[in-house]
Amino acid sequence: METSKGKILIVDDNPTNIQVVGNILTEKGFDIAFAQSGEKAIEQVLHTDYDLILLDIMMPEKDGFEICETLKANPQTKEIPIIYLTAKSDIDSIIRGLRNGGIDYISKPFIKEELIVRVENQIMMKKIQDELVFANRSKDKFFSIIAHDLKSPISAFKNITDVLVRDYDDFDREDIHDFVKKLNESAINVYKLLDDLLEWSRNQNNKITFDPSLILLSKLSENIIDLLGNNIERKELEVINKIDEDIKVYADLNMINTVLRNLISNAIKFTQIGGKIEVGCSDYDDDSMIVWVKDNGVGMQQSDIEKLFKIEIHHTTHGTDEEVGTGLGLILCQDFILKHNGKIWVESVYGEGSTFFFTIPKVDINNL
Repeated sequence: METSKGKILIVDDNPTNIQVVGNILTEKGFDIAFAQSGEKAIEQVLHTDYDLILLDIMMPEKDGFEICETLKANPQTKEIPIIYLTAKSDIDSIIRGLRNGGIDYISKPFIKEELIVRVENQIMMKKIQDELVFANRSKDKFFSIIAHDLKSPISAFKNITDVLVRDYDDFDREDIHDFVKKLNESAINVYKLLDDLLEWSRNQNNKITFDPSLILLSKLSENIIDLLGNNIERKELEVINKIDEDIKVYADLNMINTVLRNLISNAIKFTQIGGKIEVGCSDYDDDSMIVWVKDNGVGMQQSDIEKLFKIEIHHTTHGTDEEVGTGLGLILCQDFILKHNGKIWVESVYGEGSTFFFTIPKVDINNL
């Protein structure tokens, strides 16, 4: 199935105009939607992401100039490029349209080839702009981690060593053991942060090879649970692997290992002593399996759920035993699941626990 070249909203009160323009752009591989009034256009834009708007000016109730001004005044919609496609071709209208936020102006009757080229150019510029915004957010995320998350454990490490150097002779063996234990915890935190940071950086630079193969999901889950055994025992948790031992998926082993390890680690982190964690898997649809990691821990407020999986928001929370995180784990999980054409989400009730879900392709027998 051919991928859409972009999603375009045509705003015009004339159905014939919509049909003509829509047919031209559909043939070129664009995904087309339409609205026959200003109010409907604004409503659609608030609920759907568009790469471009083709906007007529002469419409009843709210004309194209007003629609453009409304969209440009809203932070949620102001970055969507707008091309006027209208019979009003006088110089005053053109200047007004460009001044109030329009990025281009095409007069009717238009030349088909001109319409296609102008639309393709603006779609390309929008994609470049989106990539630059994403790259800038990635840079901000990187420096935020360096400035905050990396500084904290290193500061703790330095403070402990300062105390040891200054007052070493005043401590007995038990005190020194406690200090060494704290140093070890700080070192583990720094190592985990750097590990996440390096893996995330490699993924951002497309240096991680996507190499799907047959995976026995239950065995992978069991290995991760064993790896995290010390943390599980320390918090006296019951961790149950409910994945059928015969279930196979077609996925990149390293990526899915990272996803499951992060989700199970988070469940351990946010579950109180004596709590319960379940890992399961079942059919999602004809092509996918759904995997989940469920805990009966602290849960999340809706405001915190909305911050997850967003690279532009630096969000970390201490665990029930003051465990610390990097804020990168779930971002990595999302990136890796998207590479499998899957999706990842969470359902949570504050005070009752959370369940993280992700979908992953089933084994394609025809490709084995």
